[in-house]
Amino acid sequence: STISSGDFSGGNEIDCSEQNGNNLACAADYSPLCGSDGRTYGNQCHFCNAVLICQSGEICREFVNRSVYCTRESNPHCGTDGITYGNKCAFCKAVLRSGGKIRLKHLGKC
Repeated sequence: STISSGDFSGGNEIDCSEQNGNNLACAADYSPLCGSDGRTYGNQCHFCNAVLICQSGEICREFVNRSVYCTRESNPHCGTDGITYGNKCAFCKAVLRSGGKIRLKHLGKC
């Protein structure tokens, strides 16, 4: 299932823009939010981190199995880490290794 910053069971839009596309270290304060995925997140920071991971994860769904080997196909993907990955598979493997910290900046070379 997916979640997004506009999805919140209470009907309130959650603004994740202050994270500026970064997966942040969150404080331990407990102010629960329920996502449209049915999960309860401890606070807005945890919710927004999950949204970021989910957004990158959508294009990488087919590569979640870590035993998948990447081909040498050339189809550059530029990550938010400033690295050009040779293809979607290589990009998605990096996203998985980073725990979702890397996201797609744009298709093509950085």
